[in-house]
Amino acid sequence: MKRICLVFGLAALWLGGLAFSAHGFTLLDNKLSISGYVQNQSSYRIADGSRQWVSSENRLQVEMDAKLHPNVTLFGVFRGTYDAIYDLRSDSDQWKRDYAGSRDKLSTEYKMRELFMNLALGKWDFRIGKQQVVWGETDGLRLMDIINPLDMRRQSTARSWEDIRIPLTMVKAVYRIDPMNNSYLEMLWNP
Repeated sequence: MKRICLVFGLAALWLGGLAFSAHGFTLLDNKLSISGYVQNQSSYRIADGSRQWVSSENRLQVEMDAKLHPNVTLFGVFRGTYDAIYDLRSDSDQWKRDYAGSRDKLSTEYKMRELFMNLALGKWDFRIGKQQVVWGETDGLRLMDIINPLDMRRQSTARSWEDIRIPLTMVKAVYRIDPMNNSYLEMLWNP
């Protein structure tokens, strides 16, 4: 009966996520934009004779983009995560035994993930604050994308790089040498 309720509950979350996913709205004459999504990712292991739920992660992400001035914007991302597996399997002592008490650290997490200001001054563009800096793009490899460390705690192989990069407080400056020929000088300061 407990498993039927769990499956029904996860299905309801999934269907509810379809109804509420990726919505947004604008305010103040399109100067403030707020959007976000609700997501559920659940995993069930059937290999090696052990059949058990591995995770039931629920995520709420809210993004805000504010145009303070024609040359100044403010951007923020808030993310809240709740992994129900820690409560569904609370009768087990497995978390203390196998994972050094990870239950307390991973069951619930909420934080301001990114918060930065973009500033355009002539040929200079500045981004100041907690951000992700991405250099280069490849599939499955991080050859030049090495500025931000990765959060490998939550099934990292099934996630996009954007979701598992840890944003850092930095100042990024880009000088537009010749935009028509894609010539830029980019500088980064990570205190």
